[in-house]
Amino acid sequence: MDGTNDTWQNLRAWHPGEPLDWARPGLLDSLLEEKFDNFSITVESPRQERYFKLIRYTSHADREALFVEGDLRYICTDIPSRKNASQSIVVGYSHGTQVYWYNGELCFQNGASNWYRHAHRHYHSMANGQIEMRETTAAPDGAEKAVVFSSDSCSYFIVFDGKLEEAIQPALVYSLRHDQSDWKFLGALHPTIRRLFQDSRMTSLKDYWTLIYSGTATVIRKSDLSLTQVPSVLALERKRAFEMNSSYANSWRAVRGNTLEFSWKEGKVTEDFDSLVSKTQWRPLTVPHALESEEWGLKSWTKWLPPLISVLLALALAGVLWKVKSTRSPSFPPPLPADEQRGLPSDRLQGLLRIPNSNVSTQELDMILGLDNVYSDETRRSRRSRLIQLINAESTALYGAPVILRTRSEKDKRVIIYLIASFNSKV
Repeated sequence: MDGTNDTWQNLRAWHPGEPLDWARPGLLDSLLEEKFDNFSITVESPRQERYFKLIRYTSHADREALFVEGDLRYICTDIPSRKNASQSIVVGYSHGTQVYWYNGELCFQNGASNWYRHAHRHYHSMANGQIEMRETTAAPDGAEKAVVFSSDSCSYFIVFDGKLEEAIQPALVYSLRHDQSDWKFLGALHPTIRRLFQDSRMTSLKDYWTLIYSGTATVIRKSDLSLTQVPSVLALERKRAFEMNSSYANSWRAVRGNTLEFSWKEGKVTEDFDSLVSKTQWRPLTVPHALESEEWGLKSWTKWLPPLISVLLALALAGVLWKVKSTRSPSFPPPLPADEQRGLPSDRLQGLLRIPNSNVSTQELDMILGLDNVYSDETRRSRRSRLIQLINAESTALYGAPVILRTRSEKDKRVIIYLIASFNSKV
């Protein structure tokens, strides 16, 4: 629908920065006046019940920023004025992101859009207000859904699937320096650590990183990357609030030094992590682990051999068919031969032919091609490229031209758009 029908409206739509107004009156200002190191507020849309957004505040040295998670269109670096410093038009992409500061700029490691998770590292450019990306080499398998925490110099990734207590394979730990593009394997997570959930959010305190999950606080000491797990009253309270999410709106978490506060409708809990871990046993973050070549990093080039052969065969077939077709009329678009002469297109090609003259985003194309459930960015990009080659080869063989044309958005040259061609046929 085009949105012009008065009977239809997108209740989830909001203008940049609007969720700041969804908070209880005075709540945001009161938290800012408290001079917390960082905090987050969960707010609920006034137009759609149980639709929540997260307002986040972060500071480092003389820098501070206020933004709405999952909306790159609003980033405020002048807190008193609430002035928007972002020039981005992208909604999404930073859900669940790990935020850190590097070279005075606000950076985002990992996150998710509406369709898929990613292990990219973005930053808000102070020069142009846009969201820029620092490229890396291919990420380890599963890095896009890892538990992430960031220091001043690098980000760390604990990679595993689902709940760690149910995992069969050990969790693997990697690092990625902010000023480099190569990932480094550090070893396996210490085996005594079991209560973790993939893609959980780490909170940065002064001397620790902590992750609150199911009544337990996982604490990593910044000075030496030692870690421990301890029972946490705050973790239990947050779990209770989360399970009663109808009362979750206007709840907030805030950090001051090594103290973490959590407040919701039923009350407030404060936990001093210096005291919490004063008598605990610390363990090293990682233990030595042999990284198999097929896991990451040393992947054999032979894994690409079967798809490469498939692509080459498809292109060779397309070339033969094109030579045969070249004796026909060169008119474009060429008339479709009868089905009994040409056979039916593949299911994927038929799906594209049903939306002629359409402009689709990368995420929408992934859904059409059945790639939306492929979590690894690198795997998804590789498969997308290979499928586009195969489908265009088939389209060229059948209709004389590729069906998928790659171009860039006129509004934002960083955004890739795919044009679906029309051959004036019914499929």
